[in-house]
Amino acid sequence: MKKLAALLLAGCMLIALAACGGGAEMNASSAEDLSAGGAMPTDELERAVWYGFVPEDGTDGSAAVTWEEFCAMLGKAISLYDESRLPAWEEETAGAPEEAMRRDGGMVALLFGAKAMDLATFNASAGDGFGEYAGRVWEVATMDYPLFAWDTPIDLGDGCADNNHVGPAYDFSQRRISLVSGLPLLEFDETGDLRLEQPFTAEEAALAVLRLYESEENCAAPAIEARDEAFLAAPEVQAILTRAEERREAIRNSETAIVKSDAFIKGETYTGTAYYISNGGSDENDGLTPETAFATPAALDTVALQYGDAVFFDRGSVWRGASLPASAVWTEGVTFSAYGEGAKPRFLGSLENGAGREKWSLVYEGADGKKIWVFHREMSEVAGIVLNEEIVANRDKAYWNGTEYLVVDENYWPLEEGTVYSVEEHLPDLYCFPDLRYPQGRQGLYNDRIFHIWNESEERYDYVTGTLYFRCDAGNPGELYDSIEFIQPFPLVDGFADEQVYDNLCILFSSMTFVSGSADGVPTGNRSVIQNMEVGFMGGNVTGYRPASGSDDHISYNCGSMGCNGGGMAFNGSGITVRNNYVHHTFQEGIALELFENCPAMADCTISGNLIEQCTQAILLCNWDEEAVEGHIFRNMAVEDNLVLDSGKNNWFNSAWEELFCDAIVLQGGPCAHDGTVQVRNNTFAFSTGALILMDRYSEEYSRVFAGNTYVQLPGSTGVFLADSSTGLTLTEGIRLLGDSGSTVFEG
Repeated sequence: MKKLAALLLAGCMLIALAACGGGAEMNASSAEDLSAGGAMPTDELERAVWYGFVPEDGTDGSAAVTWEEFCAMLGKAISLYDESRLPAWEEETAGAPEEAMRRDGGMVALLFGAKAMDLATFNASAGDGFGEYAGRVWEVATMDYPLFAWDTPIDLGDGCADNNHVGPAYDFSQRRISLVSGLPLLEFDETGDLRLEQPFTAEEAALAVLRLYESEENCAAPAIEARDEAFLAAPEVQAILTRAEERREAIRNSETAIVKSDAFIKGETYTGTAYYISNGGSDENDGLTPETAFATPAALDTVALQYGDAVFFDRGSVWRGASLPASAVWTEGVTFSAYGEGAKPRFLGSLENGAGREKWSLVYEGADGKKIWVFHREMSEVAGIVLNEEIVANRDKAYWNGTEYLVVDENYWPLEEGTVYSVEEHLPDLYCFPDLRYPQGRQGLYNDRIFHIWNESEERYDYVTGTLYFRCDAGNPGELYDSIEFIQPFPLVDGFADEQVYDNLCILFSSMTFVSGSADGVPTGNRSVIQNMEVGFMGGNVTGYRPASGSDDHISYNCGSMGCNGGGMAFNGSGITVRNNYVHHTFQEGIALELFENCPAMADCTISGNLIEQCTQAILLCNWDEEAVEGHIFRNMAVEDNLVLDSGKNNWFNSAWEELFCDAIVLQGGPCAHDGTVQVRNNTFAFSTGALILMDRYSEEYSRVFAGNTYVQLPGSTGVFLADSSTGLTLTEGIRLLGDSGSTVFEG
C-alpha cells in the first residue's frame, strides 16, 4: 500500500467541511472540526488527506487518478473555499468519465477549477525550466479533453491570454504556487521534464489540489501558522529564542561600568570632568554632581567640554525631542553614559504620548466602518506611529507636486494617471498621514531634510507642521492604546566626533539615524565606541520629492518620485566598535558601515555581541563604488557573535521591496569591496522575510569571509539572494557559495 493509502487507512479523513468563504478567514474552531486527526499536519500530503481532497477508498497513491476522481477532489477544495461555488462546478463536470487522467489533463482541469474559485491569476514568477520546456507543451498536449473545450478563451492577465486553454494552463501550473510550500501546482522532475504525457497519479493530484487551495492567502494562513508553530517549537529554534531573550534583558539591564581614571580607555574610563543631567535637576545648576545636575542636554552649551570629559544622564529620566548640542557632539573624546539605578535614560523623538481620548477627534466615518481621526495639534513629519511599543502604524505615502498630493505606486512614484490622493479614499486602516503641505520650492529637493526649512529672517530652521490623520476603524486610538508615540525627526545626536563613547542610553522613535556619518561622506566618529545601547523604532521620514524633470547630485530623472530613509546606526569612520547593543524596528539598516566616495579605506571596525531584531537590513556593509578604486576598500572588519532575528518582520518598510531588501546581513557594492580581511563569523542569522544574506554581482568573489555562522530560515523562505540576477538560493546552496566552514543550517 502506498503512502496515500496508508494515510487514508490511518483515519485522517475529513469529518466536516467548514467554508473558507471565498477567501474569508477560517476561525480556530472550524479548523479543529475539519479532522478527526486533531491538529493540522505540516506534511503536504497528510494535509491534503486531512482536508479531504482525496478519495475515501484507500486509493493507491501511485495509481492514475480518473477524471471523475480529480474533478471530485477539486470539488472538495471549491466547497471548502466557498460552498456557494460548488453547484456550478458540479454541473460543469457532471460528465467527467472514469478514465485515467494524464498530467496534461490535470494541468487543464486545475485551471478550470481555479476559474470556478475565481483564482485564475498568477501569484508568482515562473521557475527554472519554464521557458525551456514551453515548446514541448505542444508536442505532448492532446488538445482533446473530455470536459473542457480546447477553444475556451482564457485571460489570466499579466500578458497571458489565448483563445485556447493549453498555453494558459501551462503558464498557470507554474505561476500559481502554494503560499505554504512555495511550490507550483505541477513540478518538473530532476531532469527538467514536466512529464505531461504521463499518468497523473492520485498522490500528485492530491498535492496539486492542496497547492491550488493554499495559493489563496486566507486559506493558506492556518497551514502557514501550523507550519511555523511546529518549526518554532523545534529545540534548535527554541534555544536561539531563549538566547535572544537573555541577551535582550542583559542589554536593557546593563549597569554603567565607566569610572574615572588617569588613562582614557574608551568605554571603560574617563579622565576629565563629569557632568550630570536629570529630570530632577535645573539648568541653573553647575551640573557637576548628581545633586546639582542639569535638567536638559541643552545646558551642555554653557560648559566647555574637553577631551576625556563625561556626561552622565539619570536613569529613569526621559527627554523628548532633546538633541545634544553641537558643542557636545563635535567635541572629541567625550563619553555619554548613565548614572543611578533603574531603566536606561530615554531620549524620545516623539514629542508627546498621544494616548488619551481628548487628543483625537473623529473627522470622517464611512458606511463601511472606516474611521479617520485627527490629532489635537499640528505635527511635524511623522514617519509612523508606535502603539504600545509593539505595533508600528505606517505612514501612508503620497507625492507632493507643489500643489496637491498624488497617489504613488509601491516604489513611491506617482501613478501615471496622476490620481489625486485623498485621505478619506486612500488611507488604509492603522496608517497615518501628516498633511504638511511643504512650501513651494522645497519639494524639488531630493535627499534633503524637507521636514524643516530655513527661516531667513530668524536665521534658523523651522519645522514644517500640519494636520496628522490616523485611520483607526476600531475606535478612538487614544482610548484603545496606553502608549501612542510618534516617529519624528528629532535626533539625540546630529553629528559624530572622533573617539566618543555612547553607553547605556535608550534612543526611541526618531526618524533620523542615530550617530550617522556625515552627509558628504567624510569619515566621522573614528575610534569611537557604541555599547550597551537600546535603539529602536527609527527612520522612515520622507526626505524629499523629485520634480518631474531635471537632475541632482545623485541621479538624473524624467519623472517625479519621493525619497524615504533613516535607520538605526550608520558609520563611515575607522576603528569603530559597536558592541552589546539592542537595535530593533528600523526602517532601513540596523547597523551599517558605509564606504562613501570621500572616505579612505574603512578599517579596524568591530560589530559584536549585538541583538538586532525586526530591522529591514540588520547589518549592512556597503561600498558605494561603481568602479574599482585602488585601496578604497573595507579592511580588517569583524562582524561576530551577533544575534539577528526577524529581519523585515512587522516593520514599516515598503512591502513591495520585501524580498530584495529585508535581509539579515548585506554585503554589497563595488567590484573591490574588501581585501579578504573582513570576517563574518559565529553569528546567528534567523527568520528573515527576505533572504538571510543579500549579495550583489561582485560579492561571490569577495564573499568567502563567512565562518562558523548559524543560519535559521522559516520554511519556504529564500536563503541567499543575488541582487544582480534576482536569483534566490536555498540556504544549502547559499552556504556552499559562501564557503562558510563550520556553519550550522536549520531550515524548514
